[in-house]
Amino acid sequence: MKRKLIASLSTLCVIIVAVAIWGVFFIMPRLTSIDAQNAAVAQFALNHTPMTRVSRVYWYTGGPLETTAVGTDAFHRTLYVFVRGEQATVIYQKDVLTLTRAKTLALARFKGSSVVSVIPGFIIPGSKEVAFANSASGGAVFEVTLRLTDGSFAYVYIDMYTGRILWTLTTDLKISL
Repeated sequence: MKRKLIASLSTLCVIIVAVAIWGVFFIMPRLTSIDAQNAAVAQFALNHTPMTRVSRVYWYTGGPLETTAVGTDAFHRTLYVFVRGEQATVIYQKDVLTLTRAKTLALARFKGSSVVSVIPGFIIPGSKEVAFANSASGGAVFEVTLRLTDGSFAYVYIDMYTGRILWTLTTDLKISL
């Protein structure tokens, strides 16, 4: 009886060690590939802005690839920190539309569609890389991705300050998510 118990515990320990090794070598590299970049953006936002807690990092692809850290300051006010290289632009959420309002505006434009994502982003006014760069007041925008009723996608760019739809793009691409 004692030998069976020792053999069972030994087998269980070997299985636990094997699963841990598999997790370290197989799963961890897949989980941390973007996490290092997100952590660097979050740390930059914490070091160079009033942000004291980061709740999420978004990747904005509507113009040059940029990141947005969302979090709170010492007074628990929510803010967006748009990070471009070694520069950061801070916008408090109370001064702009909410993500929910951006969704509502985009869904009103494309009735019957469903929201895939809402990404806060920043465009540099006058930028030649973005068609609507001169239209955004203050540069802050929401990129709302919608799945249309026919399975294709639409991208709606909304001014975060005014709620005005700056630009829309629809695709013929139909992929399943």
